[in-house]
Amino acid sequence: MKALSVRYWVQSFPNGEPAKIKGKPISQLGFAHFSGGRSRGGNVGFPQLVAVASDKGTSSPTSSMPDNETEIGKKQKLHEEEEENKGFVLDPQTDDSGSVVGFNLTSSSHPLTGDASEVATEAPAEVNSEKVEETDGDIEGADGAPTKVTHSIVFVTSEAAPYSKTGGLGDVCGSLPIALAARGHRVMVVSPRYLHSPEDDTFAAALDADCRIKIACFGGEQEVAFFHEYRDLVDWVFVDHPSYHRPGNPYGDINGAFGDNQFRFALLCYAACEAPLVLPLGGFNYGQKCLFMVNDWHAGLVPVLLAGKYRPYGVYKDARCILVIHNLAHQGVEPAATYGNLGLSPDWYGALGWVFPEWARTHALDTGEAINVLKGAIVTSDRILTVSKVK
Repeated sequence: MKALSVRYWVQSFPNGEPAKIKGKPISQLGFAHFSGGRSRGGNVGFPQLVAVASDKGTSSPTSSMPDNETEIGKKQKLHEEEEENKGFVLDPQTDDSGSVVGFNLTSSSHPLTGDASEVATEAPAEVNSEKVEETDGDIEGADGAPTKVTHSIVFVTSEAAPYSKTGGLGDVCGSLPIALAARGHRVMVVSPRYLHSPEDDTFAAALDADCRIKIACFGGEQEVAFFHEYRDLVDWVFVDHPSYHRPGNPYGDINGAFGDNQFRFALLCYAACEAPLVLPLGGFNYGQKCLFMVNDWHAGLVPVLLAGKYRPYGVYKDARCILVIHNLAHQGVEPAATYGNLGLSPDWYGALGWVFPEWARTHALDTGEAINVLKGAIVTSDRILTVSKVK
């Protein structure tokens, strides 16, 4: 008894003759979606599937097929010889029970003779090997070697060790940029220049970049300066403003959180968006094609600004932004009335708009309306990463 090696050869017939397998219309075998289209000439084309039995390199239509399909099979065989057997092969895929659940469409120039698996597996094997080689090249920098594709990466963070640190955020933003720079990326870190006392020499190695910009927000123009230090292949850029010069930590003192934190970190975000455009670090600036890595709510206005104030004018249209959430508990929530201070168009209120649930409101007349900077970052960033471990 011949061992059947069943394959399916696809061809469109302009005469509209429905394809059948063992006498059953194609629509009954789950192939109805193949026969619903029209050819470019306007004629309906149906794919013809021919089951072939192979025995020692010979092939012939199965005897169980109707006479008209047997005739089509003969014509198909002649056509293959003339066209050097070009076409497509549908390789059936089965589940655990043996039922056909799908097909892989494979381009093939093999004749319809011989082992069916030879046609179905040879081409994909070559493609898979190429993908593996390409992937190996992409992760070549795992041991510190330069990567094939490099980016201009801008970290925006409220703290970066050893300059400022209250927890894990400072550790990550003080070490990850160095690791990425070692792999060939151009990396900048933008963070505030905190001075907690007149004798504070934490930023002694950071020199004045001789660059001042004015930021229109909070009802006026705020001037900030940039300081720069090049260390471990990384451009460490520090935003300087009087609001960063006070005792305590980056966010508060013994009396609690600073009341102007929204203002302080809005300045950081505006300055971070301008730094790649205005600072000629190493002789030339980072430019518009940057990958911004914004960390927690303190840097959360960056993706909102990119979307609402830069891209509408064609600036940063090729830039991308990744939000890294280190601590979800702090979200930069302030009263809704403060939205106007951020310098954004009213059209973008929906991105930051937030309503507290009734149980969290302070009194019966409280509508719960607020703005949430982290929420705005979530809805405007291109990607979101978290670093917290779920227990």
